[in-house]
Amino acid sequence: MKKFFAKNKKQSPCLISPKDFKKYRKLLLTGVAVMQLDKLIVASAKAYAIIKKANHDCK
Repeated sequence: MKKFFAKNKKQSPCLISPKDFKKYRKLLLTGVAVMQLDKLIVASAKAYAIIKKANHDCK
């Protein structure tokens, strides 16, 4: 990852333009949202499995 950043710095010494920043920010936020959603899905799946097992044990 460090190599990638170093390579990019050499190519573009100037900072990211505000327009690009907005685009990247949107991508970043989308990525974070997707990751949170994945965690939520995994958590709910685990909870569902536990509840199902508990119901099965009760019968």
